[in-house]
Amino acid sequence: DDDDDDDEEPADIPFAVCGSAKTMNVAGTAMRGRQYPWGIIDVDNTQHCDFTRLRDLLLRTHMHGLIDNTHFLLYENYRRDRLAEMGMPTDGSDAEVSESNLMDQLEASKQMHEEKLAKMESDMSKVFSAKVKEKERKFQMQQEKIKLQGQEMKKELERLQLELQNKVKEFEAAKARETQRQQAAAKLSQAKKKTVGRLF
Repeated sequence: DDDDDDDEEPADIPFAVCGSAKTMNVAGTAMRGRQYPWGIIDVDNTQHCDFTRLRDLLLRTHMHGLIDNTHFLLYENYRRDRLAEMGMPTDGSDAEVSESNLMDQLEASKQMHEEKLAKMESDMSKVFSAKVKEKERKFQMQQEKIKLQGQEMKKELERLQLELQNKVKEFEAAKARETQRQQAAAKLSQAKKKTVGRLF
């Protein structure tokens, strides 16, 4: 009966299909449709389009055909391609594949993956080393910059200390001169007083 149903074609082929992924609210009911100036098309309404008929035809009437096509065509093509990659016969002959040949193929595949992994590790190691060297270079530059700034600050401090020492010396010299001037003025004042005392 299923075969008879598969061979039977609906009378309304070709279908007039209109699809939409947009959900619309019409009269309080949610529906998938399209808005046009002359009205709204309800995708799931058989009076508006044949989307439901096409879906039933593909997913119900011809489901076995889809399964068979997937298994016998798509999967077989995939299997043939994989066997071709492994160097095994793909023409459907009864040629036997020896166990040693299969092991050789597996060993070659394993070696290829190991080589890819080794290359990836080498590339990652190179990238990591390059980043470490770049960080070390920046760190060294920063250290040199800090060292240079320290030397400049030390020179500036020495200059300020020397300037302060000179100012202290100048202050002490000025203080000594002022003391000598005051002492000389005091002696002069005493001498004047003695002279005035003798006159009177």
